[in-house]
Amino acid sequence: MADKITVTTTGERRVVEFIDRLRAVAGDTSPIWREIGQILYDGTMERFDRERTPEGAPWQKSWRALLQGGKTLQSTGRLRDSITLNVQGKKISVGTNVKYAPVMQFGAVIRAKSGKYLTFKTPMGGWAKVQSVKIPARPFLGLSKDDEQAIILAIESELLDVRP
Repeated sequence: MADKITVTTTGERRVVEFIDRLRAVAGDTSPIWREIGQILYDGTMERFDRERTPEGAPWQKSWRALLQGGKTLQSTGRLRDSITLNVQGKKISVGTNVKYAPVMQFGAVIRAKSGKYLTFKTPMGGWAKVQSVKIPARPFLGLSKDDEQAIILAIESELLDVRP
């Protein structure tokens, strides 16, 4: 089983204020939690499509994507296809159980476990022998401004629907 990694977004004051208003008017907020989860899931998928961080900055292109074409973080599609949405009450989880996901999200320096060098096949078919490889962070999980706006609009819409 892969180690669990959590990226938590807290303190989005406007979103919390809107949900508090909705709770005061509607009582049952479970439908909006599912809708918020879907917005977050869709935002994550869009980041893979656009190859951008939650803040909108472009991901640094991978070697493979530069040399062979295709998209960064999507050589096989395994990471993107592993993204799941889970909504339980007021808890929303969008994430993955792919073991290498934290390296892609946060970046890392990879060094040889034994021996002095890492040896690996390059995207062009040759071989490289290096002491370390720096993998840049390419955040795909998180809350973007677009996600936040979509969530607020969804809550506003729900407020209008339950208004007497």
